Amino acid sequence: MLYLEGKNLFQSVIMKDSKKQNTPGRVNLRKASIFGYIVSLLVLSNLVVQTGCKSSKNAASKNPQPLVIYPAPPEPTKIQYLTKITSTLDLDKKQNFFSKFMVGEEKPKAMVKPYGLAIHKGKMYVCDQYGGGMEIIDLEKRDMEFFKPDGKGKLRVPLNCFVDDKGYLYIADGGRFEIVVFDEEGNFVKALERKKNFGRPMFV
Repeated sequence: MLYLEGKNLFQSVIMKDSKKQNTPGRVNLRKASIFGYIVSLLVLSNLVVQTGCKSSKNAASKNPQPLVIYPAPPEPTKIQYLTKITSTLDLDKKQNFFSKFMVGEEKPKAMVKPYGLAIHKGKMYVCDQYGGGMEIIDLEKRDMEFFKPDGKGKLRVPLNCFVDDKGYLYIADGGRFEIVVFDEEGNFVKALERKKNFGRPMFV
């Protein structure tokens, strides 16, 4: 509408001038058309810039990332919230096409009742009281597997864990009242026997 109105306006003005001067108006009409195009382009570019600025502001406002720290200022920060992991969906790992074609789409693995945890060589070991085992999260590969041993190493209520320099995993089991030990391959090694007045292990 702006281009048409501008063009008609300049056409009427130039036609009047051409009649007064008795000169052809075709050249002036071409100039008016070019001027109308230029005005239209300037208006459109201004609208595009304004729309882009508004969209970027709206995108930033829709995804706010508040800073969560403890304790609150002016006290020095000791703890900062970074992210959460409740299932493999939080790890953002995408299944490749070949795996999806061969075995189908994988269902997300989720933690049910996490308790104690330990970190060793880029892996997070999380005791899960509900499943009788623990989740081992590989932070580099962004994958999670459920460790549930059988036999002598069967867990009941894993509460806490620790991994030493050799990769041995120690799990405090509140259901067995024992510290259960596994090697770095996940094989059962031994269980620290209960002694007299040895209560329910909570930490290791």
